[in-house]
Amino acid sequence: MITNIFRWVYLLFLIVLALVVGGACYQTVSINPYWLNDVAMFRNYQWGIGYFPILSPLMTMLWLALLIMGFKIKLPNKKVLYTAHLFFLLIIISTFSWFAPFLLTYMGHPENSISNCELIPMIATWSKWDRIRQATGLVPLALFIYYYGKFQVTGSNVSSIL
Repeated sequence: MITNIFRWVYLLFLIVLALVVGGACYQTVSINPYWLNDVAMFRNYQWGIGYFPILSPLMTMLWLALLIMGFKIKLPNKKVLYTAHLFFLLIIISTFSWFAPFLLTYMGHPENSISNCELIPMIATWSKWDRIRQATGLVPLALFIYYYGKFQVTGSNVSSIL
């Protein structure tokens, strides 16, 4: 029973994770460069404000459920899964400790009192680290997808194709 629930939670987590990583990569590749050229665009940007606050907490809750259930069932080759969890944890910690607070402080607030001369280098630093974070964020997505494809749930057993 718990393995079937695990399988569905895992699949739902993968879908939400792919949406979050895809949206974040889209923002990093196609929108961030414009923020450096036009600070007003950064100050008035509203897209991520309605997208990530809904999906990120859902993704985090699904990840915690997946993590807890993963300890309760026998899974093959857990090293791959542990590596994915470690990378995911690094991404979550960095997102909630520095990346999201920066955006929530300065983005979407055109009346913010910080000058453009101060904000441009801050955006450049944020953007550089965000590219690194997005590249790193692809690692757990790929590992989670790989691992999901390598196990098959049959009844209450998890058998490996590895």
